[in-house]
Amino acid sequence: MTRQTIRSKAPSKAEIRAADMEIGARIRRRRRSLGLTQQDLALATGVSYQQIQKYERGTNRVSASRLFLISKALETSPHSFFENLGNKMRQFGESRTGQQIDRSVIDDQVNEALVNLVNALKESAARSHE
Repeated sequence: MTRQTIRSKAPSKAEIRAADMEIGARIRRRRRSLGLTQQDLALATGVSYQQIQKYERGTNRVSASRLFLISKALETSPHSFFENLGNKMRQFGESRTGQQIDRSVIDDQVNEALVNLVNALKESAARSHE
């Protein structure tokens, strides 16, 4: 394979960003399916809950060693975060312009806001019954 061939197959910055966001979304879904908080995952992996938030949003890229620790804490394999990722990156690159909004991120943010709202309402109701 020539240098030019390798360069032409390199993913775009948008595709790399899409991969980071997808891996983060997969971490979030697995964490939630186990009933863990971001704080729980942070304690299990030796980072702050803010760092977990950044991983889940795709703001910060997860290193291989950190992903290994996260996968252990989430009782899954590191491979599970990469299944069909190439297809997602290609779809993202083909269907997205730089100015479009990634709906999966919006959906995750809305979902997270709703979960936070429900939890706040539960806490408020519990305090009012005391």
